Amino acid sequence: MNTKLSQKQIGQRVTDLRKMKGLSQENLAKSVKISRPSLAQIELGNRGVNVLELQRLSLVLGFSMDDFMSKNFIMSQDLEGKAEAKSKKTNERISVPTLQVNKFKNVLLYILERCAGKPNVGETVLYKLLYFSDFNYYELYEEHLTGAKYRKLPYGPVPQKDRHHYLSDDGKGIDTKN
Repeated sequence: MNTKLSQKQIGQRVTDLRKMKGLSQENLAKSVKISRPSLAQIELGNRGVNVLELQRLSLVLGFSMDDFMSKNFIMSQDLEGKAEAKSKKTNERISVPTLQVNKFKNVLLYILERCAGKPNVGETVLYKLLYFSDFNYYELYEEHLTGAKYRKLPYGPVPQKDRHHYLSDDGKGIDTKN
C-alpha cells in the first residue's frame, strides 16, 4: 500500500460513495460525528481526514479502508445498484426562507437584551448580529432561523422588507420603521 492520495482524491471518493449510498451531507456528517461544513471541506479536498474519521466513514459507507486507499479503488457494483434505486426515490430539497415573525421578534429581543446599553452598538451592529445568527443557524441545521431575507448594503447586511412593517399572524402590523 505505497499509494499516496491527495486530499482532493480522498474527498472525491467520499463524495462518490456518499452519493452512491443516497446520503445527504447532513446525514453522513451526523453518522460520522463531524459537522456538515467539515464534511463539505473534506469532500472539496480542503481538509484532511484523520484515521478515526476515515474508520467511521468506512463503517457508514461500507468500504474497506485498504481498498479505499488503494490506487485502483473501484466502487462495487452492488453499491451502485442500490444507490440508483435510492436516487430515484430521493427528492431534491429546496429551502425557501419564509419570514417567521415570532422567531424574528424573539431573536431580535434576545440580541437586544444582550447588547442594550453597550457602547458602539447601533442599528448596523444589530443587523449584522441578526444576519450572522441566521447564517450560523442555517449552517448548523440547514433550515432558516427567522426566514428573514437580507440585502447587501455598504455597511453590512440589512433585513429586506417590502413595506415598513411585517404582518404578524393575527394580521396586525409590526412597525419596523421606528
